[in-house]
Amino acid sequence: MYIGDTNKLIGRFTLSVSSTNNRNVIVDSVRLRSTESLQGVINNVKLEVVSGGMIPATAYVNGKYVTFVFASGYVIPYGNVRTIYVKADVVGGDANDKIELYLEDASDLMAHEDSTAMLSLNSIKSSTNYYSSLYCIKEGLNQISRTDTISNMNVPTNEQIVFGLQANVNVKSAVNVDKVRVYVQDDNGTTLSYNPTMDIENVRLFVNGVLVDTTSTVNCAGVTYNAGTPFAVIPASLLAPTACYYEFNYYNQLNAGANAMEVRFDTKV
Repeated sequence: MYIGDTNKLIGRFTLSVSSTNNRNVIVDSVRLRSTESLQGVINNVKLEVVSGGMIPATAYVNGKYVTFVFASGYVIPYGNVRTIYVKADVVGGDANDKIELYLEDASDLMAHEDSTAMLSLNSIKSSTNYYSSLYCIKEGLNQISRTDTISNMNVPTNEQIVFGLQANVNVKSAVNVDKVRVYVQDDNGTTLSYNPTMDIENVRLFVNGVLVDTTSTVNCAGVTYNAGTPFAVIPASLLAPTACYYEFNYYNQLNAGANAMEVRFDTKV
């Protein structure tokens, strides 16, 4: 996985309820431990099941632990098994940092019987296979994903310094950066209805409030369009979320923590 991955699967575990007493079990909280600290590495942590989508829960990340608290409880009917998937955004970390979640002991799962309110007796069945999965953060090709749209904005022509994009880039420690790519996509469906460089120019990248580079050249699916190039229709097969991008030179560092990136541009007559 890479820094910037969103809604990334980072683990899974299975809960089962015996049918011996014919009593449903309500799960109050689950605490998972990682072999390394998760602080500043993951964010927007959530739980999902295949059949029912996202499970309403509040997630707390504290060092190596991530705890999920179910305000209304999560009900598992007796005789049922639930495979629960842990997903998160990867916001920081270093190369080869590990995310390896597991239930450390029975007290990590707090649950009670629905009808009696008695504490449910929990157990970890396998002491040799309790790790959910091992994921590693890779260096290079790191992509910070953030999508904005101005499809509902009335952007006038011949306007200067139009706000186009704002994103916060979080890194665990200072990162050397050579170039930054900002992708642009038309939502018209089958064809690209405009050539970006025929409509906008002087596209500027600001990092932490400082202007770092300006360009009017957009690259689309391996073909570079420069200002003045006649309009060309791009085949639908080339229309992907990363079809067109502006590339900025940076040759600097992103600071440890949050870094504010903004893109502004001028519109043509």
